[in-house]
Amino acid sequence: MRLTALFPAVLAGILHAVFVQGYGLTAIPKGEQGGIIGPYTQISYYNQSLYVGDVRMYEWTTERFVFYIGAGASRIQFQSWHQTPTGWQNLYIYPNTTRAVGFTMPHSMAIPANATADDFNLGCNGLLQHRHMSRWHACPVPGPKDRIWYQIVWVGVSDNAPAACIPVDLKAESLCS
Repeated sequence: MRLTALFPAVLAGILHAVFVQGYGLTAIPKGEQGGIIGPYTQISYYNQSLYVGDVRMYEWTTERFVFYIGAGASRIQFQSWHQTPTGWQNLYIYPNTTRAVGFTMPHSMAIPANATADDFNLGCNGLLQHRHMSRWHACPVPGPKDRIWYQIVWVGVSDNAPAACIPVDLKAESLCS
C-alpha cells in the first residue's frame, strides 16, 4: 500500500479522536424573564462573539454556533464556515470581569491577557459551564431596523451583571445522530 493512500484514513482517525462530538447551543433564560429574548433562542456566531435573538434574520454573515470539545480537553473549539478548513478558533472569557465572550483569531492560539480558554465543561443537563459555574448573560445591543440583539456575556465572579442583561443557561445539544 502506498503511503499517500494511507494518509486519508490516518487523518480521519485523528480527527475523529480529536473532535468527538459537535454541539449547538440554545439560550434558556433563568427566572421570570423567559420570553424577553423572543422566539429565536439558538446561539449564533457573529463578528467574533456569540449572540441570541433574531441576529440571524438580519445579518447574512451569522451562522449557527457549532462547537467541539476535544477528547480529554476543556477548550471550546469552533470552525466558522467563512474560514479555511484549518482555521478553527477557541472561545475565551475573562473569568474575573464582565465582558462579552470572544474568540481567538483563526489559525491562532493567542489568548488576550487575563482571559482564559480553558476549564469549560458540560455540566448537568448539558449546560455549558466554566469551572462548573454558569454566569452567562444575554445583554441587549442595538441591531439594524431598531431591532434588539442579545450578546452573550460572562459575568465575572467578582462582578454583578448589568441591569439590562438577562441571566441565561447555555444548553448544549448534540448534533450527532
